Amino acid sequence: MPLKPRGPPTMTVPRKKQRVQSKSAFKRFE
Repeated sequence: MPLKPRGPPTMTVPRKKQRVQSKSAFKRFE
């Protein structure tokens, strides 16, 4: 199980998609 990241890795996720992915990621991890 991954630790609670502030957002997805920048290497795999583009900056534009990072904003959307981070929101869904926060909901998943929290």
